[in-house]
Amino acid sequence: MPIQRSSLVHVSGHLKFGSSTFIYSEVPIEVSLVTRFNPVAVDGLGRVRNVVTDRYLEITCKPNEFEGFGALMNPYAAMVPGTSIFGNSDVPLIFFGRDGKKRTFHAAAPTGFGIVGKAGSTIFNTLTFTAVLANNKTPGDAGGYFTEADEAYPGDANYSRSAAITPALACSWGSAPFDAFHVSEGLDIAFALALEPDVVDGLGTVDMKFQDCIVNASGVPVGVTATELFTAADMNTALGSQATENNLIMSGAGFHFTAYAAQLTDPKVAFSASRRVPGQVVWTTNRTMTSGSLNPCFRIGASAP
Repeated sequence: MPIQRSSLVHVSGHLKFGSSTFIYSEVPIEVSLVTRFNPVAVDGLGRVRNVVTDRYLEITCKPNEFEGFGALMNPYAAMVPGTSIFGNSDVPLIFFGRDGKKRTFHAAAPTGFGIVGKAGSTIFNTLTFTAVLANNKTPGDAGGYFTEADEAYPGDANYSRSAAITPALACSWGSAPFDAFHVSEGLDIAFALALEPDVVDGLGTVDMKFQDCIVNASGVPVGVTATELFTAADMNTALGSQATENNLIMSGAGFHFTAYAAQLTDPKVAFSASRRVPGQVVWTTNRTMTSGSLNPCFRIGASAP
């Protein structure tokens, strides 16, 4: 079968979330249509039909810039369980393509993100948006999830090279030897968002309700001993005791991150001529309250609060 080169389409561009968040990705922006099926089977014949019962879309990218993204993620830090992450009004995620087309995901929200705390690397890891059925739409409606329309590419004036920061980062967690320390290969910070889909029969997933957020920061600390690691992980306390909690802080030029009430878990050590003694450890956050209200479990900003 012959191929016409004009059919081999490559499209680059950038994303815009809401009214003011522009996203230029370091990797291809990928879109997945997630579909749920209910199989219909007949005894003696097997499956005769696979019926679609739910669908939504996932859009992934890796933001190059840091500027403004704290406002995108910080609302999850103290969100009350049961809160809708999509809100009462749809917020669109738009891909502006250099092919002269605009693709709109009509009801989107960020549902996954991470931080790479390493000198020479930009701040963010993969950022995931989920797009569900728009308000007052049914799955059979045109534009219920996604539309594509002709629109001239708006240009790249919203890209800021200075916002693509790659700072050297220093860390602290409680008292010595962790009051000021470095990590061997940086800190990998993952945000475990627990989200409960709100599903309506015949409509599918129309919302997602926030349940919990746990921050897990993993890295290899430098300059600590095996005894200090095990002590920090409460090895010498009675089982059932409250874990030691401190704020884990990672900061550098133009960037400041805090994981509140973090405990050190699962320390590993090695004894070898070719390796340092400390191995990977994980700091994980716990929820705290003040005057009956949830405190944030993390904060992302350009400077200390």
